[in-house]
Amino acid sequence: VDQDGRTVATRGRGEVVGEMSIVSDRTRSATVVAAGEVRALRIGRAEFESILRDRPETAIGVIRVLAVRLAEATAAR
Repeated sequence: VDQDGRTVATRGRGEVVGEMSIVSDRTRSATVVAAGEVRALRIGRAEFESILRDRPETAIGVIRVLAVRLAEATAAR
């Protein structure tokens, strides 16, 4: 949800959140609200950047997620 309480997006099982913030080093634009039980993994920026350096295939996956999120944001306008 955004600051006004409006639903920005819905994410499902196995999806990531917070990718825009960790990549851009900017504050979050929304807050995640779970509709049920959640199992989450928090990765700090330094650890995230280390993973990207060590595993280029992960960086490619992140780029793909960012591309989809950009398309979603553009379509919502």
